Amino acid sequence: MMEHPVVLRHQPRIISYHQSLEQLTAMHLVLPPLSLLLLLSLLPLQSQMRTVSLLTEADRMKGRVEKMAKQLVRKINDTISIPPPLATSSPSGEHYVCCVVQYLNISSGLISNNFYHALDLKEEMASLSGFVDQAKQCHCSSRSMKEVPRELRKLQERKHFFHSITLSAFHLVKEYLKKLQTNLGQLDKCTE
Repeated sequence: MMEHPVVLRHQPRIISYHQSLEQLTAMHLVLPPLSLLLLLSLLPLQSQMRTVSLLTEADRMKGRVEKMAKQLVRKINDTISIPPPLATSSPSGEHYVCCVVQYLNISSGLISNNFYHALDLKEEMASLSGFVDQAKQCHCSSRSMKEVPRELRKLQERKHFFHSITLSAFHLVKEYLKKLQTNLGQLDKCTE
């Protein structure tokens, strides 16, 4: 019986150290221009991806602001009964980032800490204001801040009626946040 030799079709090639170094050097000379060309062609895609990630960040921020505003409005409705005579004014403030922070901070200052559940609600307001302040892409300078809204200025002038001022401030915050939820697109800007 005669044995047939076994032929391996894919025998591994043994390359010496010197041969592999030469091959790597040859590849090195060819790859950089090719990889540079590839990288340059991907740059527009990278800037588009960065824009998309910024858009999704802005959308996430708006979604979180909307959720926090709804939650705060619900808590105000559940914990405070505002008599109709104190619930007649409506907020006139804008809903740009700096204005939201300013409106919530001024309103919080008008609310008496001695009022029923005021501290919990003021904490929620501070949380929302702080989130918007941290998420903004701009710096709110004193000149970028709007004039204190008329309705809040009126309340500031009558501080000695702290009980009615607190109720009116909660009403204004609630109405402001309702408007904010329908104007979330303005959160893309610092001011007008």
